[in-house]
Amino acid sequence: MSKSVNIKKLEERRKTLESYLSWCKNKKNKTIGQK
Repeated sequence: MSKSVNIKKLEERRKTLESYLSWCKNKKNKTIGQK
């Protein structure tokens, strides 16, 4: 039971990481486009 909870937590963490990375990419692209 605890294993499935750990997997869920890992998936959530991975999703937040991916969204954070894409957000960083968008921010970088915007700053580059402004220059």
